[in-house]
Amino acid sequence: MNTRRLTLILIAVGIIGALLIAASLVFTPTNTSPAFDAALQFVEAVARGDETAALAHVSPDIRAYAAANCPDGLLSACIDGYTPSEWGAMQRAVYRRAAPNTAQATAWDIDIISYYAAGTGASGVCIYARAEWFGAGEQGVWLVTRYAGFVHCGDPESRDMANSPGAPNRVPPNLDSDAARGVTITDDTVITGAFRVDYPVGWRVITSAADAPIAVTLVAPGDCEVIVIGVESVAAPDLPACADVMIAPVTQTFTIDGAAVTVAGVGRESESAAFTATLEQVIGSIASAPA
Repeated sequence: MNTRRLTLILIAVGIIGALLIAASLVFTPTNTSPAFDAALQFVEAVARGDETAALAHVSPDIRAYAAANCPDGLLSACIDGYTPSEWGAMQRAVYRRAAPNTAQATAWDIDIISYYAAGTGASGVCIYARAEWFGAGEQGVWLVTRYAGFVHCGDPESRDMANSPGAPNRVPPNLDSDAARGVTITDDTVITGAFRVDYPVGWRVITSAADAPIAVTLVAPGDCEVIVIGVESVAAPDLPACADVMIAPVTQTFTIDGAAVTVAGVGRESESAAFTATLEQVIGSIASAPA
């Protein structure tokens, strides 16, 4: 082989190697999405019993759930209880796939597969986590707002844990109750058993707990404009984290199909005109639920 041909081969190999490295940087999820990375860090931290690190990656709802329901108030104790002792310790959690959540502009439904030391679980344990953006602009952070699974991937209940009401080990349980309660969320509409309402583009939708009266909370990007709609008396929440002076909460109650529906909204004074227009559009869109 002559020198020129050898040089060309070495150059070609170098280019291919560089392309492979670049591709790994571009397409490895933990490098391109902090949302995926937050979910992985939560799973690995909670599995190894690092309570402080795990709680840093979860929402206030999950922290409250753990304090009230997990042994000794420890989230890691709940996780430890999901898997048989013969599986041993988790060795590694690996990103599997993710999809944007259609009901929330800043949320990802993430599937993770993990590997344990021994036993039937060693071949793969499936975990689901939803990551949502908390905060405004660059000051925000991705937090896990719900999870499920920690079951062997051969278990039929490990399928579609983002949407299945029967997903095992759901936390918090009421966050996944939309399907069971007959609540349907599309790209721009929420349909409950009592009413239908259109919500603004980019706003998040939060439904009430399964055992509570039906209510829908609409949250603007930045979390400083909130509209609550419910079949019983509802009130706009306090928003102490918002620096701007808040306008006085607006509340309106009217009747749909013989049932009282109340709307309460609060926003920033500097955006009062835009918020008032949005509130009026939301109120105007409220109608009877389809038969």
